[in-house]
Amino acid sequence: MGVLGGKRAVVWGVANKRSVAWGIAQALHREGAALALTFQNERVEKMARECADQIPDTLLLRADVEDEDQIQSVYEQLSKQWERLDIIVHSLAFAPAEELKGRFLDTSRRGFLTALEVSTYSLI
Repeated sequence: MGVLGGKRAVVWGVANKRSVAWGIAQALHREGAALALTFQNERVEKMARECADQIPDTLLLRADVEDEDQIQSVYEQLSKQWERLDIIVHSLAFAPAEELKGRFLDTSRRGFLTALEVSTYSLI
């Protein structure tokens, strides 16, 4: 058993086998941690499930972090499955595609706030 044996970790933001979140989840598993993975929506669910299926007993939970109820639901589900949570990995980043074109100074307020909410505020 690795240095994280007996620890429980939730990794937010698994999208596919190339996502940073998935690489972190694999490392946590190698070190002995039990895992819960979150994915954003139906569009990435199949790919996230393919990742989760590679590690026995991994919990897979939907979590669109722009929806407070879904965030709360993740923690409620985790508390039903586990007596404690030891590790939280926040591996989320998003900006609307149209905001990534052109100059940074031309970023709209709405686009910036969306990026801030998903990429940063969702950790709180």
